[in-house]
Order: sequence, then C-alpha cells, then structure tokens
Amino acid sequence: MKAMRLMFPAVTLVAVLLAGALTSFATPAIGKKEGKECTVCHVQKGKKELNDKGKEYKAAHPAEKK
Repeated sequence: MKAMRLMFPAVTLVAVLLAGALTSFATPAIGKKEGKECTVCHVQKGKKELNDKGKEYKAAHPAEKK
C-alpha cells in the first residue's frame, strides 16, 4: 500500500515532465534557421501561443522538431 502512495506522485511527475517536453513548439534554432524573430510566428516573445503565420508554419513542417 505504501508503494502505491509513492508510485502515484512519481508517475504523475514523470507524465507532467514528458507532456511539457512534447508540447514545446519552437526553439531558437528554428528562428535562426529561418532568419526570423520569435514574434513572426508567436503572439509574444517567450510565449508558446502561435499567431496565424506560426500556425501555417507548424502545419507545413509537421515532422520538424520544435
């Protein structure tokens, strides 16, 4: 029973960390590769939310690591 009480928080933590890693949208490398500022694709610098241009780029490059 004690093992289950410890297992649930551990599994939850791993799931949250993996979800955060998988939902990353962009890296500075993409901006450098494209020669563009972050705000060309993002609503605001440092935010994950994409503007229309960013959504178009994401749709056109689905296999690219972001």
